[in-house]
Amino acid sequence: MSNKFISGIMRDVINYKKWITFFDWIFDEQKFDGWQKGDFAKYTSSIKQIEGFKENKYFIKAKDIRKAKYKDSFFIAYSKNGSESKSLVKHIRNSIAHGNAKLRTIAGVRSVELNDKYHGKETAHIVITEKQLQKIYNLYTEVSKNI
Repeated sequence: MSNKFISGIMRDVINYKKWITFFDWIFDEQKFDGWQKGDFAKYTSSIKQIEGFKENKYFIKAKDIRKAKYKDSFFIAYSKNGSESKSLVKHIRNSIAHGNAKLRTIAGVRSVELNDKYHGKETAHIVITEKQLQKIYNLYTEVSKNI
């Protein structure tokens, strides 16, 4: 998968600062320091309320990813290692860091396709709109304010 995600985002002059803040957050290794089980539960619950997640998203275990049928729909499949929200953020970060992210337009909506792999096996396949990706970050900042 080509890394057109970063170059595509950098051309988005209007939202450039928003994306720089997002990248600072996604690559911060201490972003969850100090979080307790209840904080992750609140974050996970908030993410599941994002428009489109309830109706079209599937949270499944890594062993089931290869069986999943994903097309050009909004779909999340990821390994469940601890909290769902922490796992989701980890797979988004890894996909971007390892160059497995690209911009796509699906039904006229700018989206990001992310793939995370471990020893060559797919551990996450995520197709998410830019708006949903930003919402995941915004919800993180809301939960973090109370920690």
